[in-house]
Amino acid sequence: DHVFIESSVKEMAEMMDNHESFAVYFGFDECPWCLEAVPLLNEAAKENNEDVYYINTRKNSEWKSNLDIDDYDLLVEKLGDYLSFDDDGVKHLYTPHVFFMKDGSVVYDHEGTIEGHDAHDETLSDEEKETVKGYYEEGFAKMKGEKS
Repeated sequence: DHVFIESSVKEMAEMMDNHESFAVYFGFDECPWCLEAVPLLNEAAKENNEDVYYINTRKNSEWKSNLDIDDYDLLVEKLGDYLSFDDDGVKHLYTPHVFFMKDGSVVYDHEGTIEGHDAHDETLSDEEKETVKGYYEEGFAKMKGEKS
């Protein structure tokens, strides 16, 4: 039982242009950080009675990098201020990355899990899980215009 609705960069851009309020998650099934974050995002979304749009960054088996996703240029146009630069100086979407929009603008975003966490080597502790879930709760509060 989950709150995720599959979407695309084009659909997200249209929702932003229409000044909608929503949460969107970028990730993929084999991403070890995503596997840790998604249950926490799902739980926070349910508690806030919200759906989360999901953009699968490995939807096409030929996509080997998040830079390969459809409409990456549009993604950079809409969310580039929130992306990190890779070693080549290119704005890169790292996963998991969750954006919380209010009236079509980003009011909060969270990339990854917690600082220094290597999901290849370790899982999050219960305390760390609460911290990550707290980020998502803050995002939902800001999306709804509530004080966090």
